[in-house]
Amino acid sequence: MAEYRIFEEEAMSPFSLKLYEAQFFGFTPQTCMVRVYSERFKRLTCLMETVLVNNVLSVPPNVLLPDDQPHKKYFQRLEEVLNLESSLAELHLVYQAEVCGRQALLAELEEQREVQEQLDGILRWSVELQAAWMQEGMASFHDSFHRSIRKALDEDSSVGWTHMV
Repeated sequence: MAEYRIFEEEAMSPFSLKLYEAQFFGFTPQTCMVRVYSERFKRLTCLMETVLVNNVLSVPPNVLLPDDQPHKKYFQRLEEVLNLESSLAELHLVYQAEVCGRQALLAELEEQREVQEQLDGILRWSVELQAAWMQEGMASFHDSFHRSIRKALDEDSSVGWTHMV
């Protein structure tokens, strides 16, 4: 009876559950035996389970499930897979850095366009101020300067320097 108890404990251990076989057949040998289990034939069922597990319901090492066929065709060692995953992660980080860099450059370009528009406005204002100065040239410097600024601001109010007058 002690032999049977040791054998029964070994049959239910995680190593003897034959999970690959359970995936292949859709059930474990133990669940198959539970269905036909009888208290009267306990010893016989233990022997029958051993035969089923080892001989009938076992998948030979050379047989693959359909889901595992690509692994046979494209066999790679674990080290190769880890190197590929590491390279992929590194490339992803480089790509993200490039995307961030591109966004920063586009933002800088837009800012430069805005500054260029402001500088062009100042340049136009300066040219208009100089033209007004030349037209009014006979008055005193102070009066001429104020008239020139007012005239330039009246003509081009888009610069936004009305607070100077």
